[in-house]
Amino acid sequence: MLISSNTLRLALLRIFENAGARAGDNLLFRDIATAWTRTGLRNSDLRDAVNEMIESGGLCSGDCDGALGFSLTPKADRLLTEPDEDMRATRAEDETTLFQVQLRVRGDLDPGLRRRNADRPHVSPVS
Repeated sequence: MLISSNTLRLALLRIFENAGARAGDNLLFRDIATAWTRTGLRNSDLRDAVNEMIESGGLCSGDCDGALGFSLTPKADRLLTEPDEDMRATRAEDETTLFQVQLRVRGDLDPGLRRRNADRPHVSPVS
């Protein structure tokens, strides 16, 4: 599945929005990464989203009590309440994509999980 940069940006913005973070509020990277796993997107997509948001001026990195943290810039904070033309134009498509990736089967899951479930003895109902 091809994931657009707008979809990645929306997923990352949503993490900040769900955390109640506004411009200048730091979120620890480990908390962002944990929330990212619930999006259904790959870990490499998080790296791409963060890099793109930093390059576009929407995200700043900083130190949070000795740990890596990120905060939204006022520009990105405005995207949460006043989406730009690009975000408005692709929002429905991006929302659909995010929904689909949450439902897809992840290839990086431990195949042993499926095998262990399949290894359970089949118990026939008592007649």
